[in-house]
Amino acid sequence: PDMTVIRQWLLQIDQQPVFPFAVSIVAYALIAAAFTLFFGGNWMDALTALFCGALIRSAIYAMTRFQTNPFFIQLTASAIAATAAFIAVRSGLAIHMDKIIIGTLMNLVPGVAITTSIQDTIAGDLIAGLTKMAEALLTATAIALGSGIALALLQQI
Repeated sequence: PDMTVIRQWLLQIDQQPVFPFAVSIVAYALIAAAFTLFFGGNWMDALTALFCGALIRSAIYAMTRFQTNPFFIQLTASAIAATAAFIAVRSGLAIHMDKIIIGTLMNLVPGVAITTSIQDTIAGDLIAGLTKMAEALLTATAIALGSGIALALLQQI
């Protein structure tokens, strides 16, 4: 197609409506609760994960509005999830801190980036595949560091 047609298509894509913020909060909350139950948590753990999912989506939204680095967004969101789960378990609102954290962090896992990277590599586009894999590994590192640092600091309390 001609460049003008391509630009028109891109403008149409940019103008398509995005999910409202409230819908994304509900989605993050439900995903966190469902994964918590899937990984063996009980209903109190799932309710706590529901809150944690909504909390990390709110944090991601706030940091995105300030154009924060994606690595730092993932690091902070995972630290918030671990802190909220820790506080809930310590206060007696939930039992399985690990299930809550895992369920909540599933919202942050870069599954699409990993899949795309493997697909690009298999298709022979090695540069795109390696770039996507590096991005996915950096995201996974940020998630691990954020939750690990938060838990290490909270264990001192």
